[in-house]
Amino acid sequence: MVELSSFVRLFHILSAFALIAGLIGRQITRAQAAKATDIHIFNSLIQLSGRFESLLVIPASMLILLFGLLVALMRGWPLLGFLQGASTN
Repeated sequence: MVELSSFVRLFHILSAFALIAGLIGRQITRAQAAKATDIHIFNSLIQLSGRFESLLVIPASMLILLFGLLVALMRGWPLLGFLQGASTN
C-alpha cells in the first residue's frame, strides 16, 4: 500500500515542475518582449510574463516549500540538518 508521504512527495515534485515551467515561460516571453518593435506587442508579452509569474511561479514556489516541509515532517527527516544533530543535511 502506498503511504500518504509518497503522495505528498509526488506533489512536491509536481510543484517543482510547475515552477520550472513558469520560470521558462516567463523568461521566454521577456526575451521576446525585449526584441519587440511594436509597443502593443511589447505590452502583450509583458502581461503574459506577468501571468506566468502570478499563476505558476509564485504559487508553485509556495507549494514546494509546503510539501517539502510536510514530507520532512512525515518521514521524520531533520529540517535543519546538522544544526539538529543529523549526520547529513
